[in-house]
Amino acid sequence: MIHVEHLHKTFTSRGGSPLRPVRRVHEAVRDISFQVAPGEVVGYLGPNGAGKSTTVKILTGLLVPDRGEVRVGGLVPWKSRRQHVARLGAVFGQRTTLWWDLPVRDSLELLRHVYRVPPARWQANLTTFTELLDLGPFLHTPARALSLGQRMRADLAAALLHDPELLFLDEPTVGLDVVAKERIRDFVAHVSRERGVTVLLTTHDLGDVERLARRVLIIDHGQLLYDGDLGQLQTRYGSARELHVDYDASPADAQVPGLTLLGTEGPRARYAFTGPAAGPIARVTAHAPVRDLTVKEPDIEATIRRIYEGGLLRGRYTRGHDALHCSPTCAAWRGPFAALAPSHGGAGAAGHRASAGPVAAARRSPRPVLDCGGGAGRAGRVAAAAAGARPRAGHNAGPRPAPRDDHDGAPDCSAAGPAGDAGAGRRPLCP
Repeated sequence: MIHVEHLHKTFTSRGGSPLRPVRRVHEAVRDISFQVAPGEVVGYLGPNGAGKSTTVKILTGLLVPDRGEVRVGGLVPWKSRRQHVARLGAVFGQRTTLWWDLPVRDSLELLRHVYRVPPARWQANLTTFTELLDLGPFLHTPARALSLGQRMRADLAAALLHDPELLFLDEPTVGLDVVAKERIRDFVAHVSRERGVTVLLTTHDLGDVERLARRVLIIDHGQLLYDGDLGQLQTRYGSARELHVDYDASPADAQVPGLTLLGTEGPRARYAFTGPAAGPIARVTAHAPVRDLTVKEPDIEATIRRIYEGGLLRGRYTRGHDALHCSPTCAAWRGPFAALAPSHGGAGAAGHRASAGPVAAARRSPRPVLDCGGGAGRAGRVAAAAAGARPRAGHNAGPRPAPRDDHDGAPDCSAAGPAGDAGAGRRPLCP
């Protein structure tokens, strides 16, 4: 159903001053590859800013990637948008597809005409969804008067009225109470099981993932870190399992060989162990008379938190950050300043400030003049940069040419000045 190979997407912004503009390129998605089979439910996880929404927007055809191959149901999303969107549904937790001032039923009726759903099929779907999602009490209520849980249920119905093959869910249970969450989870599980709908679920609520998905993809800083079974993720990166034991009486010594004693409270003791529970249970029952015992599995939220905060998957990739992409010539110009840049480990404003650090440092102290012209004098100018030079006053006077882009979208600093003009050249177009 979904085929993604070597997907790349970057976003460009401009900063700095009018005289010294800086072009910043942020890699939102970096060399991602995965496949999703028809009828599969996959959880797509990652912290804020990891690249989840960018990936979903590419898969829905809202964005065009820089490089890579993407096919959804045999179609390229951004090239066959009309056919593509007719076969998918999407629910975004912070947005609605309903008309704000219309009753829910009228919005669903309008969507029937948009997707050209036969009346009989539309009515059958509406009846089924009304029962499964309990839409009856608010079916004739305007969308603006609905609670968050009611609106999410109505949006789910709207996304599936035209029998899509693929459903994108972005935070479908955000802000909902436990009853509303369970109703939505039951509904998604039903349509996946009974109708074979493929579901890609992006969420921070790991209860959704545990309830609906057996397979998870974990993305961070634009790179895919993990693609596999949720249970295997727990086994490899989760904390130890716990065995809670209620003895008939407080044992003189609660230590059991082969188990780690976590604590005791009267006749109750807690042990940590890994692997199957049969062995630890046998050792505990042989140690002292037992009244009751419980095996507690590691919490999936704690596991994912440990992966994010502890970098447990970091060895599989190089952590990304905002970067200033230049041609090789520009990279040589930037090289001597690299030691001046403060280290930074994340994208966004902090990364932008760090990227601007070398230039800012070069402006602060009086240093020899750096002639930034092009041509034969470039090697001398790079050497001057290594010595801590800065552009001389007035070198920005006059019109400045727009940067030329090479094949990878990076500004070509060879356009910095006319060949052989070592005295009147302009500074490179990259910091």
